[in-house]
Amino acid sequence: MTRNSQDKPTITMLEGFDGVRYRWQPYIEATDSHGIGSMVWFVLKYSFGIDPVWGSNATRALVTVLPDGGIRIVDNGVGLPVDAISEERPSWEAVFTKMNFGCTPASDLFVVSAFSRCLVAETMKDGHVWRQEFHGDEHWSDLEIVGESPAHGLVITFWPRTDIFGPSIDPTELADGMDHFLKSRPHGSVTLVDERNPGTASSIRCWEPDETPKPRRRSHRRRA
Repeated sequence: MTRNSQDKPTITMLEGFDGVRYRWQPYIEATDSHGIGSMVWFVLKYSFGIDPVWGSNATRALVTVLPDGGIRIVDNGVGLPVDAISEERPSWEAVFTKMNFGCTPASDLFVVSAFSRCLVAETMKDGHVWRQEFHGDEHWSDLEIVGESPAHGLVITFWPRTDIFGPSIDPTELADGMDHFLKSRPHGSVTLVDERNPGTASSIRCWEPDETPKPRRRSHRRRA
């Protein structure tokens, strides 16, 4: 007895972004604000990474929940490399759109990009501000110098996919998700701030090296 080909099971192989989103369990803690905390930790792993090329070597970082629902992470490290990429077409495309860096801190940035509807990467280095934007799965800008700055560091801003995490961010769940991973960080201080209330910036939690998380509930009035 032969079976019609329509009765045979169909196996679809998902790769790249789709594969990560479909099998999200190895990468993020949950599909809520705890999972967004996992994404923040992936960026912080790069920020505090000590890899000679793919690591920012930071000692402190500020994580901010933006009024539009985005997450911005700013560190004081060396940022993303701008001299270890193709001279023909300088780009961080391989970092944020392809999982091909093995176990280096850069491989986690691909995961953050996969779970974001938009991601903006900026590096302040050698007096310049380098910037590249990634929108969706196939659209990204060129890597370019957009300004000058005497500072140094990495700025990653991402907007989590609402079809995965929902439309809102719970700050306590976000902090708890970060706490789960920050216990294993080697060094550095991290502060989590919520700027969604007009005119105020509420400090939610602060982590210091070799210390337990410190709850913080103060609201700081912005200067005009």
